[in-house]
Amino acid sequence: MDYIAVQLVDIKEAQQKLSELRGEYWLQEVVFSFQWWFLLISMLLIGLLWLRIVDRKMLRGITLYGVITLGIVMFLDVFGAELVLWDYPAMVLPWGSRIIFINMIISIVYMLLYQCFPAWNRFILASAVTALIFAFVLEPLAIYMNIYEPYTWEHIYSFPIYILLPIIIKWVVDKIYLIERTNQEKMN
Repeated sequence: MDYIAVQLVDIKEAQQKLSELRGEYWLQEVVFSFQWWFLLISMLLIGLLWLRIVDRKMLRGITLYGVITLGIVMFLDVFGAELVLWDYPAMVLPWGSRIIFINMIISIVYMLLYQCFPAWNRFILASAVTALIFAFVLEPLAIYMNIYEPYTWEHIYSFPIYILLPIIIKWVVDKIYLIERTNQEKMN
């Protein structure tokens, strides 16, 4: 078997070709399709709903929670797509986190959980119910709508991630606020 050395320039050329293919596919198959409009309108409606009901007194903490959530969800999304665990036949934008609008919707839903369920026991229960809905209702719906296509990924794999993600992020954000409060009390 001959060994062929892969160089950075080869990866760059493949990436350029992939980027071109994604752009062409998006222009020919996705942009202005039903799925494209569905994703765009869903994000706008959920974003507007969030703006109307967000507790402005908790805005800093809720926003911190949302930014951390979005960062992690985007990382996991891109990581899974790069490993060819899943892909997205329909996306709002063809590059980067191609399903950014769904990632933003997930973040908004988790921000609402953080706002509405400050007590840990209710937050954990709400996270479990949300995980059930995300993994076993919305993921199959996204498949049916041709927005999401799992290759080697199963809904059951998503379920614990959807539970643990909001819980871990709540713990981190609460810890940050505890550290901040403790330091403010020391200064007084």
